[in-house]
Amino acid sequence: MKRFLHRQLFYFCVLSFGAITLSGCFASMIIGWMVPRAKGLPIGRRIIRGVFCLYLRLCDALGVIHTDLSALDALDNERGLILAPNHPSVIDVVLVNSRLSNVCCLMKAGLMDSPFLGAGARLAGYVPNDSFKAAVRASAADIRAGGQLLIFPEGTRTETRPINTLKGGFALISREAACPIQTLIIEGNTGYLGKGWSIFKAPELPMRFSVRLGKRFPATVDVATTVAELDAYFRAELTKK
Repeated sequence: MKRFLHRQLFYFCVLSFGAITLSGCFASMIIGWMVPRAKGLPIGRRIIRGVFCLYLRLCDALGVIHTDLSALDALDNERGLILAPNHPSVIDVVLVNSRLSNVCCLMKAGLMDSPFLGAGARLAGYVPNDSFKAAVRASAADIRAGGQLLIFPEGTRTETRPINTLKGGFALISREAACPIQTLIIEGNTGYLGKGWSIFKAPELPMRFSVRLGKRFPATVDVATTVAELDAYFRAELTKK
């Protein structure tokens, strides 16, 4: 009976995520029509924070997801920073954005047309990844304007533990924007929404996720060295006993 109840609560939360994000996108679309882009951008980022925070609070109240994200609060007022987490699950974006109010994401271009995410992402000034050079320029410009860029150095969700081989995009952006790289360590007790895990495949509940601040790396000059240093750092952190 307990397992049956958990599954029902899980599917309720899945449906709630769709409803909450759809509502947020509708609000973002209306605001996008009403205000200039520069004024809409901070509003869009706060809407996304509010949407994800509301979802996680609902999941916590129902015993579906419990989180420890308090370490992120120390970053909320910082400007001009790259946030570089490991990437075990799709939910990583929700975790980070639920606590920070000035985040720009480098995201898959196809998601910009999603009815659940697209309008919010456009209002918030998120950067599509369809053109590598344009993405680097746009991301660096947002950082120089005081934003925080969320980018996953692995490029995709982790397939080979503890992390995939890192890509160089984050280091190129750090060099272009002359900004530091703040690593984040995401850990959890489940593989839910990892590579190959369907959103509708129920995990064991409750799911638990935490995010802690990792080492901060200075603005890079040598891209290859920075990539190698972060790769070694993540591997050491994620294999600690």
